[in-house]
Formats: sequence, C-alpha cells, structure tokens
Amino acid sequence: MPLRLRGGGGSKRGMPAPPTMTPKALIHQKYGAKACYSVEEVREAVDGGCPGLALPQQTRSVYRCSLDLPGLTVVTPGTFVRKKDAEQVAAQIALDKLGIQPTANAPSTPEEAWDELIARISGFFADENFPSSSHPLIGHMCVTFRRTGNRFGMIPLSAIAACDVKVNTLCKLIDPKAEFDPLLVLSLIYNAAKKSPGVSVSDSNLWIQNQKPYSPEAVDVALQRWSSITNPIEVDGIFVPCAMEDEPKTITLRLSHNEHYMGDIVTNLSASDSSHAVVSRTVGKASSEIRLYFSAPNVQFVSEMSNNGVASLGDGNMEYLINKRASYISGQTIYGDAILANVGYTRRDSEIHTEDVTLFTYYRILLGKLPNGNYKMSRDSILVAELPSVYSRSSWKGLSPRDLLCSFCRLHRLAEPAVNRVSASCKVLGSAASSEEMEVLKNMENQYASDGTNGKEKPDMFKYEVKIYSKMQKLLLEYSTADTWSKESDAIHNSSLKVLIWFHSYFEQLNKHGQKLSLSKSSDGFTIYPDNILHEFAMFLSIYGNTGGDDSSACSTVGSLSMDTTEQKLENNAILAHIEGPDSGIFPSHGSLTCISYTASLVVKDKAKRYLLESNSEFEFEIGTGAVRNQLESCVTQLSVNQSTCFIAELPPRDLILAASSEFSHDLSKISRDNCFLEFSVKVLQVTEPLEDRMEKALFNPPLSKQRVEFAVRHINELHATTLVDFGCGSGSLLDSLLEHPTTLEKVVGVDISRKGLTRAAKVHNRAFMTSLHQKLSKKSLMQTVVPTAMLYDGSITDFDSRLYRFDIGTCLERSAMPNKEDEPEENAGPCKFRNHDHKFEWTRSQFQHWAAGLAEKHNYSVEFSGVGGSVQIECIIRSSMQLGAPAAAAAAAVRRAPTFQARRAADARELLGALLPPSPTVRHVQQAHARLAVLGLAAPRAMPHLLAVIPRLLPDRPHDDDDYAYPLALFRGANSTSAFVSNNLLRVLPHPLPLSLFPRFPRRNPHSFTFLLASISNHLNAAGPSGSACSFLGSHVHAIAVKAGAAGDLYVRNALVHFYGVSGDLGAMRRVFDELPRVRDVLTWNEILAGYVRAGMMAVAREMFDEMAVRDEISWSTLVGGYVKEGELEVALGVFRNMVEQGVRPNQAAVVTALSASARLGLLEQGKFVHDVVQSSGMSVCMNVGTALVDMYSKCGCVAVAREVFDGMKRRDVFTWNAMICGLAAHGLGRDAVELFERFISEGLSPTNVTFVGVLNGCSRSGLVAEGRRYFKLMVEKWSIEPEMEHYGCMVDLLGRAGLVPEAIELIEGMHIAPDPVLWGTVLSSCKTHGLVDLGVSVGNRLIELDPTHDGYYVLLSDIYAKANKWDEVRKVRKLMSSRGTSKSAGWSLMEAQGKVHKFLVGDTYHKDFVQIYDTLEMINKRLTEAGYVPDVSSVLHDIGDEEKVHAIKVHSERLAIAYGFIVLEAGSPIRIVKNLRVCGDCHEFSKMVTMVFEREIIVRDGSRFHHMKEGKCSCLDYW
Repeated sequence: MPLRLRGGGGSKRGMPAPPTMTPKALIHQKYGAKACYSVEEVREAVDGGCPGLALPQQTRSVYRCSLDLPGLTVVTPGTFVRKKDAEQVAAQIALDKLGIQPTANAPSTPEEAWDELIARISGFFADENFPSSSHPLIGHMCVTFRRTGNRFGMIPLSAIAACDVKVNTLCKLIDPKAEFDPLLVLSLIYNAAKKSPGVSVSDSNLWIQNQKPYSPEAVDVALQRWSSITNPIEVDGIFVPCAMEDEPKTITLRLSHNEHYMGDIVTNLSASDSSHAVVSRTVGKASSEIRLYFSAPNVQFVSEMSNNGVASLGDGNMEYLINKRASYISGQTIYGDAILANVGYTRRDSEIHTEDVTLFTYYRILLGKLPNGNYKMSRDSILVAELPSVYSRSSWKGLSPRDLLCSFCRLHRLAEPAVNRVSASCKVLGSAASSEEMEVLKNMENQYASDGTNGKEKPDMFKYEVKIYSKMQKLLLEYSTADTWSKESDAIHNSSLKVLIWFHSYFEQLNKHGQKLSLSKSSDGFTIYPDNILHEFAMFLSIYGNTGGDDSSACSTVGSLSMDTTEQKLENNAILAHIEGPDSGIFPSHGSLTCISYTASLVVKDKAKRYLLESNSEFEFEIGTGAVRNQLESCVTQLSVNQSTCFIAELPPRDLILAASSEFSHDLSKISRDNCFLEFSVKVLQVTEPLEDRMEKALFNPPLSKQRVEFAVRHINELHATTLVDFGCGSGSLLDSLLEHPTTLEKVVGVDISRKGLTRAAKVHNRAFMTSLHQKLSKKSLMQTVVPTAMLYDGSITDFDSRLYRFDIGTCLERSAMPNKEDEPEENAGPCKFRNHDHKFEWTRSQFQHWAAGLAEKHNYSVEFSGVGGSVQIECIIRSSMQLGAPAAAAAAAVRRAPTFQARRAADARELLGALLPPSPTVRHVQQAHARLAVLGLAAPRAMPHLLAVIPRLLPDRPHDDDDYAYPLALFRGANSTSAFVSNNLLRVLPHPLPLSLFPRFPRRNPHSFTFLLASISNHLNAAGPSGSACSFLGSHVHAIAVKAGAAGDLYVRNALVHFYGVSGDLGAMRRVFDELPRVRDVLTWNEILAGYVRAGMMAVAREMFDEMAVRDEISWSTLVGGYVKEGELEVALGVFRNMVEQGVRPNQAAVVTALSASARLGLLEQGKFVHDVVQSSGMSVCMNVGTALVDMYSKCGCVAVAREVFDGMKRRDVFTWNAMICGLAAHGLGRDAVELFERFISEGLSPTNVTFVGVLNGCSRSGLVAEGRRYFKLMVEKWSIEPEMEHYGCMVDLLGRAGLVPEAIELIEGMHIAPDPVLWGTVLSSCKTHGLVDLGVSVGNRLIELDPTHDGYYVLLSDIYAKANKWDEVRKVRKLMSSRGTSKSAGWSLMEAQGKVHKFLVGDTYHKDFVQIYDTLEMINKRLTEAGYVPDVSSVLHDIGDEEKVHAIKVHSERLAIAYGFIVLEAGSPIRIVKNLRVCGDCHEFSKMVTMVFEREIIVRDGSRFHHMKEGKCSCLDYW
C-alpha cells in the first residue's frame, strides 16, 4: 500500500463521557468531614458452591452501616458483603430523605466545572476538619501551621495544583488549554479562590489561606501525621535556562524548616515573591514527584490571564519567554527559566519527599521521549542498542514493540495506540518446477488456484492495523500492511514496530531538514496527516538539535567531533588489525543470535583520562536486524567465539553520552567533544545459529541415508510410479534427494501438519532450486530425469484429502520409541511403538498396518507395505526406516520422521538432547534420553548440566523424601563442574527446604542463585499458607546475604525479593525493595508489587500502582481483575477486563477464568458472552480451566443447554468440570439429568468429591427424588467414605422437608455427628410454613429467634406461618419484636441486563427513568392476562389488609416491573432473563407462566432458591420450589 498524504482534518474519535458521581461522593461534596459513617460487622450464612442451593453451608462477615449527618441519621435496612456497598447504600438513603437528586454525570460544561472548582477550593479551607484528612495538601499546610506571625496558615496557590488531580481536571473542563499551560491553571485557581466562601486570597501575591481558623483538634492530627523539617535539606535539581544557547546545569536547592519548599525553589529564579511559584504536572512516571518550577508574573497578569489569554494581555514578550526545552520535557508551556526538581508531598509519605535530579536524570528523560529511547533504556544499553528492523519472538530482547509504542505515545501526550485486527487470508504454499522452465517457487502464494484453495480464509492468520491519535482525538497516522502472521502477538508487535520505525525515521528527518517533511524513506502502508503531526511535535522541532540523532554535528551544542587521532577507527566494512584470543571457528552470521560483553569509555586525549560510560557483561542481539550500531556489528562479525578486540567509534551525540554516564554526568558536561573519543572493548561470548537452521539440524541431521534413497528410487521405478506424496515432508529432504536419481515421477507433493515446517520447506527448496537445481537438472538431462511439478500442502496422514486421490505411491518415515530398560528387560520388550508428538498418538507397527489397510479398503485402493532398515516382522529399539505403499491414495506409512542417531563423537550433546526430548518432558523422558546418550557414548560430564536443566519439579502432588531427588543429585555430582549454571539448575529442581541446605555448599554463585533460592522459599510459603510463616525469616536472611554478596541490585533478584515479601505479607519491606532502585525495574517488578497489594486485599493501593505503570502486560491486567473479584467488586472487575480487551491486550487464561467467575456470580449473561467471544476471537484454546469456567458461567446465567454444549465439546474434563455441570443441572431443577450425569461420571472411573455429592443431593431435592437422595447419601458414606458435612445434611433436610417428611428431617438433624447450625432449623421452619404445620413451626421459629435474634429471615418465616393461620395478632407481635431488635425484612429486588447495562427494580419502583412506560406496559400485560383467565392469588400477601390492597401490592413486585421493561427494550421473541435476590412468590410465578403462554415469550428467573425456565405456560420447576 503506497504512502498517502492527507491534510489536517484527520478523523476524530468520540471523547469518553465523564464518570457518574457515587452517592458517597455527593454526601462528601455537601457535608465533607461532617458526614460520619459507622459500619457494624455481623455474621450470616452464605450460599453453597452452586446456585440455587437452599442451604448455606457456612457463615461470612457482612456489614450494615449507619450515617450521621447534621440533623439526620440513617441506617441501612439490610446487610452487605462489602463495607463500601453498605456505606454507598446509607449515603443513597440519606440523599433520598434529603431530596438531593444526583446528577447523571460529573460536570460536563465549563459553567458546571467552574462552580465545582469554587466549591472544591472552598472545601479545602472552609471545612474546619479538613486538616484531619489524608489529602497531600495537608502536608503543605503543616509547614505553615508551624509558622508564627502573619504568614501562619498561608500556602502558595500552586500547592493546590500540585496536590489535587480533580482541580486540574476541572480546569481542563473550563478551558481545554489548561491541560497544556500550568500558568493558566494557576490563573483559574486564583480567580476561583477569589469567589470561594471561607477563603482569603491576597491582591498583591499568590498566597491563599482560610478566613476562619481550623479546629485545634484537626490541626493537631495533621501535625502528628506530617513530620516537619528539623534541619535544612539540600537536594540537587536541574536549572533549565530559557535561552537555547545556555546549557542546563546542576544546582543545589536548600529547603528550610520554616519556609514552604516552593518558595525555596523559586527564590533561585529571582522571583519577586516566594508565593509566585508555578508548577508543572509530573515529568516521567506518575509515581515520581519530578516537576518543573518557574516564576509567575505579577498577580494582575495571573488574574487576567484566564479571562483574556496571553495574546491579548499586552505583554507580547510572553511568547518569546517560552522555555522550549522545559516545555518539551513536560508537555506543557513553561515560561522563562525553570528548575527541574523531585520534591513534594504524597499520600504514601508522612514527610516531604526529596530525591536528587542530576544531568543524568535530565538527559534520560529526554532520551525516553525518542522513539528508540525506551528500547535503549530497557536494554540498559544507551550507546550500543538500536531499534531492530524486525520483530522475532525468539530473538527480541527488552520491552516489546507494542509496549514501546504505548510508552512513546504517553510521553508525548498522545492517545493510546489503536491496534485493531483486520481480516487476513492465508493461501497454501506451493511451487512449480518444469524441465523446460527454471522458475521454481516463484509467486508461491498464487500457485495453487487450480486446487481450489486460492483465497481461502484461514482463521489462524492475523493482520493488524495501527492508528495514532492526538490527545484531542485527531488522527496523526495510520498503518496497515498486507503481511499476515500465524501468531496474533507477532502481528501486533510487527505492526507496532513499523510505526515506531516510522517515527524514528521522521525524527531523524526533522533533525536534518527542519520542518520539511521528506517522504522518501517512508515505508508502504502508511497514511499520514502532516498538519496534525507537525502541530503535535511543534515543540520538538525547536529543540531537536539537543535531543538525539546520528549527526553529531547537529546534535552537539559544544562543537562538532574532530576525529584527529592515531588510534584505529573502525568503519562499517573495515578489517580489525588486533584481535585477541584463538580462532574457535564459530563466527556470527546473518540471523545468528550473538552474545557479547562490551565496555564503552570516553577518553580525554590531553588529560589521558578515561570515563567508563557503559558496560554490559551479557548483551544478546541478532545479527542483521540493525539491533546495534553499525560499527559494533561490523566488529563482531569479524570475531569468533571467545575472541576480543578494541576499536575507536564515532562519538555519539552529547545527549546520549550524558544519558549513559550516571556517575560522571556533571564532569562530562564541561568537556569539549573536540578533545575526546569513544573506545569500545568487545568480546564474543556465544553464537547461536538462526532458529531455522537449529531446527533443521536438530530434526533432519544427518540427511537420508544412501540406502534409503536408493530403496525408494528402485521401488518407484519398479512400479513405474508417476506421482508421489511424502507425508510429514518436513523440510523436503526426500523430495530434494529424489532429484539426484533418475525416476519415472512426474508430480511430487509434500504434506505436513506443521505450517512452520512447510514454510521451511518452501524456503529450502527456493534456495536449493535457485542456486544449484539448474546444475543438477542439467546433469540429469542425460539420465532423462523429469520432475515437472512440486507442490506443498498442509495436512495430516490421518485425514483423507481429495487433492491426493489417485497418487501412485506414498512415503513416510517412522519414529520408533525405545522402551525403558529399567522397567522391562530387553528380551521381554513389548511391541515397538511409533510416536508422533504433533498428532499426540503412538501405534505399534501392526496397529498402523491395520489402520492403513482399513483406510485403503474404505476408499477402494490397494496398499502394500515394504521398508528398509529392518524387516516388517522384526521389531527394533532405535531405528529410522522408510515404508512405502503402492499404489496409495491418502496414506501409506507410519508417522513422523526423527533423526537417525549415530555415535558421532563430534555431535553436540545439547542439540541431540533437544531432538531426543518431547516438548513437555518428564523425568522418565530425561532418563531415557540419558540412556540414549550413554549408548551413543555422548553422556560426558558436559551433558549433565543440560539434562539437569530440563528436569521439571518432581512429585508436586504428594509428600516427598530425599530418595525422590536422588537422580538430579546424581546428575549434579556427575557434572564434575562447579559452575553456577549447574548449581542453579539444581536449585530450580529441588523443593524446599533442600535448596537452603545445599546453598552454602555451592562453590560458585551468581545473582540467579539468589533468585532461585528465593523462589523456592516463596513457593513453599504459597503452598503452606500461615503455617509457613517461619520461612519469612529465612527469606530475609537470604536478602541480607544477597546484599553482602553485591547481588541485591540485580533486576531478577529484586523481582524475587518483591515477590517473596509480597507472599510473606511484609508489605513495608516489599515497598522498600521496590522504591530503593527505581531504575532497576521492569514490568515483572511492577506485576510483583501489584500482586503483593492484591494478595493483601489493598485494592485502592493496587489500583494506584496499576495506573502508574508505564507498561502493562496481560499479567498486570489479570492480577487487577483477580484482585477485584477476590474483594467482591465484581462489576469493577468486569469493567477492567473490558478495558483490557479494548486496549488490545490479549487476556490470558487467568483473566478469562476470573472474568467468567465474576459474570457467573452476578448472573450477567451478556458479560459472560463477551468474555466467551474474546476467547474465541483471540484463538485461545479452551483448556479444562476455561471450559469449567464457561460451564459454570452459563449454568449460573440460566443457559444450562449452552453449558451442556460446552461440557460435551470439551476433549478433557477433570472432576471440577463434572462438578460444575452436575451442580448446574441441579440448580435448574434438572435433577434426573444431574443423576444420569453422575452415573456417567462414576462409570468413567472417576472418584466423586464432597462437592459432587452436594450437586447430586441438591438435584434430588429440587426434583423431589426422595428415594434416590436417600440412596446417594448412604453410598457417599459407605462406598466412597466421605463423611457428611453441613452442606450434605442441608440438602437431605431440604429434600425431606419439601416432600413433607418433616419428622424424618428433624430425626436426621438430631442424629448428626456434628452440631447442627441454625440454617438447618431454618429449613425445617420453611417446610413447616409450606405444609401448614403451625404448632411445630411456632416451636421451631421461637427457638431460632432465641438462637440468632439478628436474622430477619426467621422473624419473617414465623410471621408468615401465623399469617397463613390468620393469627394477625401474633403476626403483629412478631413484627413488633423484629422492629424492637433492629432487624427488618430484606427488600426484594430484581436485575435485568439489557442494552449493555444492568437495570435494578424494587417493589413499586418509580426511580427508573422509564417508569411511566414500564407501568403502562405492565397495565397492558395485566389486561391481556385477565382476559385469558388470570386471577391474582393474594395468599402470598401476608399483611392484615383488604383484598383490593393486596391485589395492588402484588401487582408491583419487582420481577413484574422487570418483565414489563423487557417487553420495552428486548426484541420480540428473545428470552427475558431476570435475577431476583429473594424466592419468587407464588402469584408472580403464576403470572410469569401466564405471560409466556399469552405472549409466547420465554422467561428465565434466577431467584434465591433456583432457576425457573418458563415457556408456553410451564415452568422447569414443575411448580415445586
């Protein structure tokens, strides 16, 4: 796609709507600290593991809240799982009683924002209790509280802008330009403060204070929380001059104990008053307090600026006072000289936060804003690393391209990149070879139109487009390519990398050409909008000469480089003269992964002084991708492994030098470039061949033996075969070998299940044909060799393919598996098996022949078997042989080929080991490979570490002893090596506490040793829980040893420490490790601290950390989602998951399972379907965990049929999957189906758990299967030895009670081996109500009320029993007793999901925005039902009122309102799904059934008891609930 230029009118995206204010926020807005919340914790029973279970099995903490306001006190009517829910409900009740109507959204107009800004500033100063809060602004105030005189309580206005995010947000709503102008923000705050009641603002300076004093108690609280500066503090900052000819320099800021720090800073800028400080937003990461400070003009200017703007104030010099460098760094307009400093107050600290800012920090901030800057810093290689030209998962190092692009956009205040998938097509690989024309494998993607596959859509190919928008949603650039990838991540990262490279090229053009935009180097596929781009990077244009580029003369502000030196200077193609070390013969080549160590030093010639700028002990990159500077790559390609050299390189831009020199930045800033040069010292440590070559060598080396090829040629010619198909062709070695011999073949086809293999085959053939095939065929012309057509198909030997019909001969190589000699003697060895790791099956030879013969008979062709390398009847242990069948149509041989293993002394044990082991090896596989290496004479000590490296953790599911680990310990001793590599592999294998006992004996260690040791302790803590708390001391001891050994600064060690302290619960130590070295962090570090806070339930802090992350991966998102679900904030969790998907992050299985769990618990089908759609669109395999979660979600959302489809479609199921399906069927009243599934479960040899029997017994209870329930309860104890728990007794009591066998239920309770809880007696009470057992019910009810006087349900049931007996006096007594004890009946509500939103209805609800239309529709429904014969049953209205009032009361139940709303918003014929918190009453149940019959609509209700599927006037519960 060619590049297209467009004007500045790029398309815009819609701006997000502001969030809705919560009730608690509205109360705080009106009352502030006067609103007092009191939360009471109570215990109540919880539901079981499946929906609809009538008997909860355990108790949990729930909360009720009271809210005290001036003149009003409210209490929540019920209890809530979360404290914040109780507080929000209390706030909502108060709002209702006060008549305060919440606004739909936050301020959306400048006028509304202006009013709220005035109110917020007034709240800071007019509220006398504000100092007792934790707002960071209190830290600023505490400085002034310790003053005396007329400056007491006065703070600079900029302190508000620095501390309060909401103030800045309101300023942006008032004037969008405020986002980019801190002086305008100050002006708006000043003018708002002038109008704020209770606030005093001076007309001569920019101080602000309260008019009335704060309460002494609040001030005391503030002074106790915020520490004072006892002694003056000195902190380094950077002075950024406005004049471009002046250089930034380091200055020392002195912060005094009785002066506000902003005043101390701006005094260095010659400000007229210490209150005239203006502060920018934070620079760099949001977690830092690095800001730019500059001095404001006079007060009159500030006051009038927000009204008139800079241009109309008559001060034309302001435009010329813009500090371009400072403005570029902050993304805001900075006026005059500025200071970059890291000082401020935060919520996390109790004292002022200070940290030095050096030139090193300043230039790294500049570097981070370049397209390749973050990549350089992520590799810790400023002077060497360059942005690679291509992305490959196997060789890419550092931050991923998508993360780099996101970070680049954030730093330039652009919107998040829009990375969207577009449709992609994949065509079958093919080639054509003619004896007359030598154009082989040309236009491969278009060669297969004849076989009907051209243009066929392949669902597993991905193509992505990238769009870059400005903060104002103007389109800057869009990129789309015709290339497709088989992996979604490859498509995303390659597209992102192309955009990064374009920006890098664009920035270089700006450096060379100013504002002239040259398109000569732009890649195809881009559409750009130059006007929009130039507008966004306008500030960059003016200072780019100081930020980077490859032209040293343009980038230097001191002078251009003069390379007048006698030292050797390496050009791109120069030959190195001085190379140290012997020639190993292993040289880096194009595509190889090369590991080097290097140092880069700046040498001052006249002073003979050397500054070490950068060093790296292990730096890995791929040759030929541009991942390092050209001079270094040219040097490396001339060295073999273990050789080293030194050379002189071009001096990089000054800014890069200062960004790399952490220790010498101040000294180097004063050195002239004319008098110095850059010296590199480099050594090649390791060279790894390109992935493709390694796979070829591992899988197909050595090539086919001469014996096998001659056998094939002879067989082909004897049969006069003209067509041949090679199954499992791999890289096509057989097809290539056949060209060496004369045959009768006219068409050859290769088939392989692996598309990667086919791609390799196409490349190999393309290379072979284009280089040597012409010579081969020229020689073979004398031998009458003709191979006119060669083709490649993707397919399998086990799948019939019509394209291969009527082929004469088929070939394949068999792979035979070696029996374990330890398990079975050789003379008793069983049949040799042929193993195929792609198809995941293995056959004996007789089984294969039986299969192939049956296939031949089915498709009407004949097949014969022959081979080489052993008789067909004789079994072998290690052999790779060929079998042929003639004539074959679809298949003719065994399975996949493997290497022929020969005892070659020169063989690489590591590569051979990779070929011997399957993708997921077990200890048995490792032992077999060890045996093979021993047989081949390759089990040298050097192979032992590699064997040790692939051993997985042993016996994770049962207790271990020392004998279990005798084999890895023997490998360790046999390795005959004291290297840290061997020791670390042993640490990875052994479980706790063996690593701790062995660690002191290791002669050598490196940082990874501490990483593996800490991982062992953390894993033990995770598994042991509270009982493993003693290990916390051991981890701290390892930390101390790491510090002493100098390993604590290693990134991986720090990550392991953060993880350990998070697991152990020591959040203080975790945070200290995290904060100690901000530079030594990666995304894993952030993920670990995020997981630590989530594990501790501190979701507010976790969310703050998440928002501060510059780069987030799928683990970051899934951790946050899981945390919210763990804390019961299910809707928030689903919102985070949706946001994750919308931002283009592919969720992992953990995030999917967690989101499905949240959807299931809420009963929100649409949310669950959205998660399922994400699973399908992302190509994620439905493993057992995901499948189980889907079954559970669909079951709990009322789609039990879909749940069964998912269950039946799963290839593998564990006991949790079966339990979810059995419990789901039971909850839907399909008791017999649950019983049948349980019997199938038992027949498959699986062992049930206690949860399995809960589901079965619950199903029996729901369907009235009394005999079956009794039988399974008995079998559970007698056959499966499962002791009944409270849940099982609850199911049985419910079963007997529903069947009217209440005495038997009581007898069962009294005979329990554990003490019954009140819930069981509550079930008996419910049964008494159902069956009219008044006397027994009264006795049980009174007993329950005495046992648990706070449970409102027992009062309600008892009053219902009296009401059914028309004992209204007794009803009133129970109600009065209930009221006197502070309990009330839980309010009934119903939820319905429609149009992407969840709608909640209460009894007689009039709060819904469409309530008028809802009641009109409900009236229409009632009229139609009355005409059809519906008569209300008012027996469920248990109040002493007239029948007419009872009819009116029952007509406005919440589920009826939900049904009416479903008629309004849902399409005709679609099911109406409702979630109700209480058991549906009898009349509403009958009403719903009538609706399904009269209106032909399906209704699904999930109530507090079970699911009700209503259709055609019938319900799945059979009126038994």
